[in-house]
Amino acid sequence: MLTIHENMILVTCIGTVGKATIVPKHWEGWTVSQNVMRVVPVSDDIAGYTYTFFASDYGCELVKRYSCGGVVKEIRDEHMQQVPFPLLKDKEIQSRINSLALEANTKRYEAYVLEREAMKIIESEVIV
Repeated sequence: MLTIHENMILVTCIGTVGKATIVPKHWEGWTVSQNVMRVVPVSDDIAGYTYTFFASDYGCELVKRYSCGGVVKEIRDEHMQQVPFPLLKDKEIQSRINSLALEANTKRYEAYVLEREAMKIIESEVIV
Protein backbone atom coordinates (compact mmCIF):
# COMPACT_ATOMS: atom_id res chain seq x y z
CA MET A 1 0.00 0.00 0.00
CA LEU A 2 1.42 3.38 -1.00
CA THR A 3 -0.86 5.51 1.20
CA ILE A 4 0.80 7.28 4.12
CA HIS A 5 -0.59 8.33 7.48
CA GLU A 6 0.34 10.87 10.14
CA ASN A 7 3.38 9.88 12.24
CA MET A 8 4.55 7.16 9.84
CA ILE A 9 8.27 7.40 9.23
CA LEU A 10 9.41 7.50 5.61
CA VAL A 11 12.93 6.34 4.76
CA THR A 12 14.40 6.61 1.29
CA CYS A 13 15.35 3.13 0.14
CA ILE A 14 16.76 3.54 -3.38
CA GLY A 15 19.53 5.89 -4.50
CA THR A 16 20.08 8.20 -1.54
CA VAL A 17 19.40 5.55 1.07
CA GLY A 18 18.53 6.39 4.66
CA LYS A 19 17.02 9.88 4.61
CA ALA A 20 14.09 9.92 7.04
CA THR A 21 11.09 12.14 7.69
CA ILE A 22 7.94 11.87 9.76
CA VAL A 23 4.57 12.27 8.03
CA PRO A 24 2.82 15.49 9.14
CA LYS A 25 -0.96 15.76 9.44
CA HIS A 26 -1.39 17.56 6.11
CA TRP A 27 0.15 14.58 4.26
CA GLU A 28 -2.53 12.22 5.65
CA GLY A 29 -3.84 9.97 2.88
CA TRP A 30 -1.20 11.03 0.35
CA THR A 31 0.83 8.45 -1.50
CA VAL A 32 4.55 8.15 -2.06
CA SER A 33 6.42 5.99 -4.50
CA GLN A 34 7.70 2.51 -3.82
CA ASN A 35 11.18 4.08 -3.54
CA VAL A 36 10.29 5.22 -0.03
CA MET A 37 10.02 2.69 2.77
CA ARG A 38 7.30 3.16 5.34
CA VAL A 39 8.18 2.45 8.96
CA VAL A 40 4.97 2.09 10.95
CA PRO A 41 5.48 2.67 14.68
CA VAL A 42 3.39 0.46 16.94
CA SER A 43 1.92 3.58 18.57
CA ASP A 44 2.34 7.33 18.93
CA ASP A 45 4.16 6.55 22.19
CA ILE A 46 7.18 5.57 20.11
CA ALA A 47 6.60 7.33 16.74
CA GLY A 48 8.57 10.49 17.52
CA TYR A 49 11.44 8.56 19.08
CA THR A 50 11.53 6.20 16.08
CA TYR A 51 11.66 9.13 13.68
CA THR A 52 14.38 10.86 15.70
CA PHE A 53 16.51 7.73 15.68
CA PHE A 54 16.21 7.17 11.92
CA ALA A 55 16.74 10.88 11.17
CA SER A 56 19.90 11.00 13.30
CA ASP A 57 23.33 10.62 11.72
CA TYR A 58 23.72 7.34 13.63
CA GLY A 59 20.40 5.91 12.44
CA CYS A 60 21.00 6.99 8.85
CA GLU A 61 24.43 5.34 8.83
CA LEU A 62 23.01 2.12 10.26
CA VAL A 63 20.39 2.02 7.50
CA LYS A 64 23.10 2.62 4.88
CA ARG A 65 25.16 -0.22 6.38
CA TYR A 66 22.39 -2.68 5.49
CA SER A 67 21.95 -1.42 1.92
CA CYS A 68 23.15 -3.30 -1.13
CA GLY A 69 23.93 -2.53 -4.75
CA GLY A 70 26.89 -1.24 -6.69
CA VAL A 71 25.99 1.90 -8.58
CA VAL A 72 22.50 2.46 -7.20
CA LYS A 73 22.25 1.65 -3.49
CA GLU A 74 19.07 0.02 -2.23
CA ILE A 75 17.67 -1.29 1.03
CA ARG A 76 14.90 -3.88 1.04
CA ASP A 77 12.39 -4.87 3.71
CA GLU A 78 14.43 -7.87 4.79
CA HIS A 79 17.51 -5.67 5.20
CA MET A 80 15.65 -2.91 7.06
CA GLN A 81 14.38 -5.48 9.55
CA GLN A 82 18.01 -6.19 10.48
CA VAL A 83 18.82 -2.57 11.34
CA PRO A 84 19.39 -2.43 15.11
CA PHE A 85 16.86 -0.19 16.82
CA PRO A 86 17.79 0.84 20.36
CA LEU A 87 15.10 1.24 22.99
CA LEU A 88 16.41 3.24 25.90
CA LYS A 89 16.66 1.86 29.43
CA ASP A 90 15.69 5.32 30.65
CA LYS A 91 12.05 5.42 29.49
CA GLU A 92 11.70 9.02 30.71
CA ILE A 93 14.36 10.26 28.27
CA GLN A 94 12.86 8.15 25.47
CA SER A 95 9.43 9.63 26.23
CA ARG A 96 10.85 13.18 26.22
CA ILE A 97 12.51 12.62 22.84
CA ASN A 98 9.22 11.20 21.53
CA SER A 99 7.19 14.16 22.84
CA LEU A 100 9.56 16.76 21.39
CA ALA A 101 9.54 15.12 17.95
CA LEU A 102 5.73 14.83 17.88
CA GLU A 103 5.38 18.43 19.06
CA ALA A 104 7.69 19.54 16.23
CA ASN A 105 5.57 17.54 13.78
CA THR A 106 2.41 19.25 15.08
CA LYS A 107 4.05 22.64 14.69
CA ARG A 108 5.03 21.71 11.12
CA TYR A 109 1.32 21.16 10.40
CA GLU A 110 0.36 24.43 12.14
CA ALA A 111 2.96 26.27 10.04
CA TYR A 112 1.48 24.71 6.90
CA VAL A 113 -2.02 25.94 7.87
CA LEU A 114 -0.73 29.47 8.51
CA GLU A 115 1.17 29.45 5.23
CA ARG A 116 -2.00 28.45 3.36
CA GLU A 117 -3.86 31.34 5.04
CA ALA A 118 -1.12 33.75 3.95
CA MET A 119 -1.34 32.43 0.38
CA LYS A 120 -5.11 32.99 0.33
CA ILE A 121 -4.61 36.61 1.44
CA ILE A 122 -1.98 37.15 -1.25
CA GLU A 123 -4.25 35.65 -3.88
CA SER A 124 -7.37 37.57 -2.84
CA GLU A 125 -6.00 40.91 -1.57
CA VAL A 126 -2.69 41.49 -3.32
CA ILE A 127 -2.92 39.75 -6.67
CA VAL A 128 -6.21 41.09 -7.93
